[in-house]
Amino acid sequence: MPTGKTLLRSSAFRLGLAMAALLCVAGAVLGVRYFAQAAAFITTDKPDYFSSEIVTITGSGFAPDTYYDVPVIRPDGTIVKGDGMFTFGWDTVRSSASGAFTYHYQLDGIPGIYEARVYPSPWSGNRSEVPVATVYFTDADIDFTQCLNDSDNDDVMDSCSWGTGAINQNNSIYTECNSVPQRLFQKIKVAGPHTVRFEFEFTKADVYGYDFISSPDYTVGTYLNECADLPNGLVSDTDCQSMMSTVSLALVPSDPFDAVSMRQNPASRNIWIGCSPSCTGVSVSFPDLDGADDPGEAHLPDSDSDCFQNCDDSDVQIEVQFTTAATNTVVGIWFGGHVALGSDPDPDSPPDGWGTGYGASSIKGSPFHMMYFSLDGDSTGKRDNQISIGAVLPPPTATPTNTPVTPSPTPTNTPVTPSPTPTNTPVPPTPTRTNTPTATATRTPTPTRTSTSTPTPRPTSRGVGGNVLLPPAAVAAQSGGTSGGSGQTVATWMVLAGVAGALGVGGLYARSRRRSR
Repeated sequence: MPTGKTLLRSSAFRLGLAMAALLCVAGAVLGVRYFAQAAAFITTDKPDYFSSEIVTITGSGFAPDTYYDVPVIRPDGTIVKGDGMFTFGWDTVRSSASGAFTYHYQLDGIPGIYEARVYPSPWSGNRSEVPVATVYFTDADIDFTQCLNDSDNDDVMDSCSWGTGAINQNNSIYTECNSVPQRLFQKIKVAGPHTVRFEFEFTKADVYGYDFISSPDYTVGTYLNECADLPNGLVSDTDCQSMMSTVSLALVPSDPFDAVSMRQNPASRNIWIGCSPSCTGVSVSFPDLDGADDPGEAHLPDSDSDCFQNCDDSDVQIEVQFTTAATNTVVGIWFGGHVALGSDPDPDSPPDGWGTGYGASSIKGSPFHMMYFSLDGDSTGKRDNQISIGAVLPPPTATPTNTPVTPSPTPTNTPVTPSPTPTNTPVPPTPTRTNTPTATATRTPTPTRTSTSTPTPRPTSRGVGGNVLLPPAAVAAQSGGTSGGSGQTVATWMVLAGVAGALGVGGLYARSRRRSR
């Protein structure tokens, strides 16, 4: 039988276990509550907004049925309520039973970066206090998009569909030596001179991505569709048509870096700039990023001497200058990013490619980018358009083939009588002989339609480029010039050109596209 001391010890032990269990449960409950607080976060329905849009801020992971203050700090440092009256102060929200809330904030056209914070209510207004959660968004009146040219994924080039999504094999057809159209719209608040800077990835791990800037219609021609998919609230169709009616073609200078200039084809390339209302003083230049030793070079990082097939990761920047005459001018800029060519289709002519395995279709790893870098030296959020890995195909190989030749008819003295066409008129078994042969009325055979196809009109450039699917040798051959290559190769490219015209530019690559899937 247990003694009193033993019972006391046993009771104390049980009490200790009970207390431990109670503390464990309490700790678990407190831990869950603390975790919910630590996991609290807020998001916006999109990262960037046009002026006068409404921002939707959503919170999750907060304490249930609790009041929180949501101040939104504007780019000028002020804080106003989100009801559209723009009175000083902030709004208070109450979380749901699940710890969630939704808050709407009206913008009023102050461009820049906004910061939304969440504090337990009431908040003192002291910005040095650590918020429970925070999120950033921008009001920039900027729309930077690129041309998706096979939106129905049928391997035939369509008119441009403008979007911010990455180019891939399901929405576009681009090969090395093509040009990807880019488009920027922005409302600029202040009248006067302005400078827009773009940046593109020249190389990734020594492989070339975008090697120079081209005219926007260089590849897509009349399929550019320059005023399609306009951003609501920023550019109207009337605005865009007004821009295009007075568009300025600013000549792109030659890039002196790394023998780029000899690969820039055509030599004359333009960036299109349109403004509503109109602007003046339009020009394009490379910023001097390379210092006094190589003026006009805008490659990062600087490499002296210039690199070739060993540039590692590098970028190029280019600037567009213009002057607006009025406040709130909407500016449109169209240009193309030339997709670097690897193998050279005509080794006997000046080089077009960077070498086998060094074209954009050989890029591995992450996508390569075209970026809207800055306006008047201020960051624009580094908006970029991407090309996914595998989206760019190698160009078609100009393999010498036996060109089919239609044999000339052999002249003969005996006319060829066409086979009689069956008719419903009964034919006597024995022809009746007559002295005067009467010509029986027979149906003149209708010439059979030949296989000569009428080529679909190819997109035409506005005098600033050609169909990039044809290499320079083929272009020269069509225009009566010489390419420096063999006649057989030129003939082959002319055949390929005919096929491309008949199928529509993108049809030439349908088989290789399907095979790659």
